[in-house]
Amino acid sequence: MTAALGALGLCAGWAAAGYAGAQGCRLPRWLLAAGPGLLWALLAWRWGWSARWAVTAPLALGLWTAASIDLHTYRIPNAVPAALLLLGVAAQLSPRPPFAAALPSALAGLGAGALFAALALLSRGGFGWGDAKLAGALAFVLGPAPGALALAGTALAGGLAAAALLVTRRRGPRDALPFAPFFLVGGLLAVLEGVHR
Repeated sequence: MTAALGALGLCAGWAAAGYAGAQGCRLPRWLLAAGPGLLWALLAWRWGWSARWAVTAPLALGLWTAASIDLHTYRIPNAVPAALLLLGVAAQLSPRPPFAAALPSALAGLGAGALFAALALLSRGGFGWGDAKLAGALAFVLGPAPGALALAGTALAGGLAAAALLVTRRRGPRDALPFAPFFLVGGLLAVLEGVHR
């Protein structure tokens, strides 16, 4: 089952790679496709064929796509957070939502989006509106506890990377840093950890 779901992820990644390339991502298409294949197999190993896999697999695909695009263009297309919001709505329509009920999920999404919107305003270019939208969508899909873990993992990964780049002088304190790759790290941490409501 893990191999089959990984192969399905490879196909989904190949399709998403076309979109990422059209948005300015310069990574090879085989790499863009391989990432979701590996992620879907990893999530299948963690959750098996389940409602959680059905939510976390497309979430991983969306985060991978956003990270791939942001890495080269320093922007996150609106279509990615919008797709993740639709994923969250679909998850809420299931008989038993896999992460959290609708109201806590909506409040988590609004809170995360507002926090990153404030950071976008205060940082003067350090964070963008795409980051705020992606944070809100991620927290909405995962709900309060996993969403908080995802954002904490995002902040930790981003902070460590920024510190390493500053120490090695590859970036200055005012240089922009694509943040979607760190949302991918934080999101994967949360879904693999499996925080329950």
